[in-house]
Amino acid sequence: MLDINDFITERGGNPELIRESQRRRNAPVEIVDEIISLFEDHRKTNYAAMQMNTQINGVQKQIGAKKKAKENADDLLQEKANLEKEKKALVDSAAEKDTLLKKKLKTIGNYVHDSVPVSANEDDNKIEKTWAPEGVTVEKKEGVLSHHEVLLRLDGYDPDRGVKIVGHRGYFLRQWGVFLNQALINYGLSFLSERGYTPFRPPVHGQGLHGQDCPARAVRRRALQGH
Repeated sequence: MLDINDFITERGGNPELIRESQRRRNAPVEIVDEIISLFEDHRKTNYAAMQMNTQINGVQKQIGAKKKAKENADDLLQEKANLEKEKKALVDSAAEKDTLLKKKLKTIGNYVHDSVPVSANEDDNKIEKTWAPEGVTVEKKEGVLSHHEVLLRLDGYDPDRGVKIVGHRGYFLRQWGVFLNQALINYGLSFLSERGYTPFRPPVHGQGLHGQDCPARAVRRRALQGH
């Protein structure tokens, strides 16, 4: 996740780099300016709330002087109450803006590396590396079913309901698809364990301060909630 300082030029940030990264993702570019504007709005609101302390302290001194002179200070007490009410409204407003700012910030992914192909779909993906067992020649055969077509014929997955739940490329594994997936997991664990790796599984549900800080998690969570 990017830091808010990455958006602010005065703090060493470069918002144009973020805009370009958004373009490469085919993601909204205007949200960068929205975040910058919201940051400035929050900063000004927070500053205004802090400045209210100066006015409140000034009135409090007048109240103290009135009481010392045994004079009526009802008007000043009312003025102080009004100022404190105004300050609370500013503090609450600043908190709301800060929450919205952090929410928008989480929707921005990390910088897209220059080596990543820029395309609206996967047709322009490039092959970084291929591998085949020594002595084996991989031949492309016509008419061979792809893995998802094989799974569909085996009743191994349900893409239609998956798309309804999480959008494009979502799917449910079922029956033989579940067994195959579990077999691949077990094979991978065994393969890596034999080579000195330690199997490790994090908690399924991350807490707010950790698990929800990832932009991808935030996007997926909104999709699951139907937003």
